[in-house]
Amino acid sequence: MKTLYALLIITLSSPLFSQIQGKGGLPTSTKLVLNDKVIEQWIYTQPDITALQAEDASTDDQGIAPWRFGYNNYTNLNTTNAGSWFDLPNGARLWLLRVKCEQALTVNLTFENTNIPEGNQLFVYNPSKDFILGAFTQEHIYDGQLGTELIPGQEAVVEYYVAPQNMAGHIQVGTVTHGYRTANEFIQKAFGSSGSCNMNANCPDGLPWTQQRNSAVMLVSGSSGFCSGALINNTQNDGKPYVLTANHCYSNPATWVFRFNWQATDCANPATSPTFQSLSGAVLRARRTPSDFCLVEITGGLVNGTVPLDYNPYFSGWDNSGTIPTTTVCIHHPSGDIKKSLLTTRPPLFLKQWAHLKQIQPGL
Repeated sequence: MKTLYALLIITLSSPLFSQIQGKGGLPTSTKLVLNDKVIEQWIYTQPDITALQAEDASTDDQGIAPWRFGYNNYTNLNTTNAGSWFDLPNGARLWLLRVKCEQALTVNLTFENTNIPEGNQLFVYNPSKDFILGAFTQEHIYDGQLGTELIPGQEAVVEYYVAPQNMAGHIQVGTVTHGYRTANEFIQKAFGSSGSCNMNANCPDGLPWTQQRNSAVMLVSGSSGFCSGALINNTQNDGKPYVLTANHCYSNPATWVFRFNWQATDCANPATSPTFQSLSGAVLRARRTPSDFCLVEITGGLVNGTVPLDYNPYFSGWDNSGTIPTTTVCIHHPSGDIKKSLLTTRPPLFLKQWAHLKQIQPGL
């Protein structure tokens, strides 16, 4: 279903947000006043939340899929069949599209068949423009695809700027995700749904692991699910942005979003969502079902081929000495929660099993 809304865009003197995903900057619409225009809006009705919750109840604790937060509406909204075009005085053009998921807590979008010529810019934001993603350029696109972070509320606006005398390129929204289970991020529900055994990553017990903490990321898989991952090193120490996660989290990695530094500042659960930064897109490097591992390489939003330094990335390593640690620390994002630490005085079970295997089969 689509409806038309009158458009009045007023000038903002300064940004009201911190950079989350993309190159930064403000959409062109924040610098203009456009009267007597309309933006086409597409409305998606609320899915059967009760049925979705029943499915979630049976899969959440099995570790067989990402922790689902949303329902995917598959669509094809592009610059030729949807939205509204505006001609600007300087010869530039602006394409605007509004999407609404009725009663949604969040909305996120997945783009496909997308091409952004140099000089053009793509933004996605909420109607009040206090949550802005972008600018996205071709460097954020992998194989024509891009996934966005979650926008609070039930509406999202897509804005595409085409520079004067520039080629239009092509923007296509392939998936509109209705977030029905993301209240952990926003005020409706307190953080901490992951369980009492998990403590916030910046609790005193977790302070010895501050560097390793910066390796842990949360990722959005399949447009609608959360998983934990870890930024890992390689033997060349060249900052190649490999992320290790579980094979049961696998979907098309070109649409994945990687969230860094989403954590409480201290031990207390915050009342609102902590700040974070995100990168988008990846390419598969390896995966295997029996051992449930998946290795990808981030492709979008990199600086000099690696994660931006202001994200404070840490590339975790490994120890092949055969010495089994006496304690175990797990830093992750359980159940779509902010970053948590889980500490135990027991050695890691997998390493114990591996050591036993080596005793039986010395050639391993």
